[in-house]
Amino acid sequence: MLVGNGILITMEDDNRFFPDGAVLVEGEVVKEVGTTGDLRARHPEEPFLDARGMLILPGLVTGHTHLYGHWARGIPGRGEPAANFRQILERLWWRLDRALTPEDNYHQSLAALLEAVRHGVTTLFDHHASPCSCPGSLDRVAAAFTEVGLRGCLCYEVSDRDGPAIARQGLEENRRFAERCRREGGSLLRAAFGLHASFTVGEETLRLAAEIGHGLGVGFHVHVAEGEADVAETLRMCGKHPVRRLAEAGVLGEKSIAAHCVLVGPEEIRILWESGCTVAHNPVSNMNNAVGISPVPDLLEAGVNVVLGGDGFLDLWREMNLAAMGARLARRDPRAMGGEEVRGITWVNNARLARRYWDRPLGQITEGGYADLILLDYRPPTPLDRANYMGHLIYGVAGAAVDTVMVGGRLIMRGRSFQTVDEEAVLARSRELARSLWERY
Repeated sequence: MLVGNGILITMEDDNRFFPDGAVLVEGEVVKEVGTTGDLRARHPEEPFLDARGMLILPGLVTGHTHLYGHWARGIPGRGEPAANFRQILERLWWRLDRALTPEDNYHQSLAALLEAVRHGVTTLFDHHASPCSCPGSLDRVAAAFTEVGLRGCLCYEVSDRDGPAIARQGLEENRRFAERCRREGGSLLRAAFGLHASFTVGEETLRLAAEIGHGLGVGFHVHVAEGEADVAETLRMCGKHPVRRLAEAGVLGEKSIAAHCVLVGPEEIRILWESGCTVAHNPVSNMNNAVGISPVPDLLEAGVNVVLGGDGFLDLWREMNLAAMGARLARRDPRAMGGEEVRGITWVNNARLARRYWDRPLGQITEGGYADLILLDYRPPTPLDRANYMGHLIYGVAGAAVDTVMVGGRLIMRGRSFQTVDEEAVLARSRELARSLWERY
């Protein structure tokens, strides 16, 4: 298939911009990139998908999310509103995840992935928790990815907060799913090793997780210094900041994701850089939970690979916008987080993270990379060109502009209509099961 007649932005390290660009897709991969006229002249026999002047961009990669939290939207409150981050965890998330059933894990993931598609997200690093339905839970999440046709790197959130037996189940679930991915191969699914956060993982569980994860050759995916509870309780537990504790345990490495890193200073930033891990920035969630804003400019200046995540929110266009404005507010400097820095954490660094798990490039449109493309029906009110397109993407484009989504050469959504699943049936079942979950919660 030839996808063309659009404004093509490849988002590679040496980014290419084509005012009238086209992408030749062969099987799962991008075969050629160029102008529409040139590629149509050389490949007249190829079926042509007309972008009609839309933006042609790589599918978005979210570096940290929780599909299991999708049904918290609109959930009735219980008791007094939470006054701090620890109470948010105790009164909402740790009650909700214990109420999840095996059926919920599949259907909630399915509904969440449809929303991801509508926002142009094609690869998700998901962090799952369902302590009362843990065994086999990652298979059910994976089934939703396969049905919709998206890419996912999945892990289970190991924690001691529900007792040693459930912690052991989490360790085994990570091991089992990683071995399944290695055995089956394929281009959609990958595995990491999940941990909740330093303050809910005891010494023995952390030791076992590091041992198993290193034996599997996977990276770790863990919340790090998201709020005061993690820092204060880890210091009380072992006298170390969570970053230092996790690094010394061997959990932070090149394939690992340290989500949030809100409460980190120069010493922690140095350790993060030395470890080679990726920091996933989640500005909307951090603002919503009132925990602060990660010092992303400082992390980038130190050479840390910072990527954009959503922590359960799936609109990366809003995350992109607030990443820019949040950094400026935190520094009280309108020069912080310019267009190139935002492009870096949204496309360049996310592509670098994905490359550590997949055998072909993702998050950029490049010859030999996976053909994960999105078309955005964005009609700019001012000129859009090579010099200013990031200004349009940060301040003008919204998730509602996503018209078409392709993953590995397969159309997932075309003209805002799903091609792989029955959206209405999925959402109807989602509402039904969500109501039942709310009653149990």
